[in-house]
Amino acid sequence: MDGMYDGKQIASAAIAGLIRANNAGACSGEPHGVRYPGVPSVSDVCVRLGIDASAPMSEEQWHMAAGAIEHWSE
Repeated sequence: MDGMYDGKQIASAAIAGLIRANNAGACSGEPHGVRYPGVPSVSDVCVRLGIDASAPMSEEQWHMAAGAIEHWSE
C-alpha cells in the first residue's frame, strides 16, 4: 500500500509509494522519463539521502524519505 512502511519492500518500491501518496498519484521518472514539476523521482530521493534503491529499507530510512518528499520543493 502506498505511503505505508513495509520492511519487505526494497527502497525503490517504498519510495515510489511515498512519492505517489504525497503527490496525488504522480511519481516523476515512473514510467521512465516522465517528470512532474516539483515532484521528485525515486532516484532523486535516493541520491539526496544516500539510499541504495535496490536494498531493503529500514524504518528510519523510510521516515527520512517521507520527510524529504513532504518538504521536497520548499
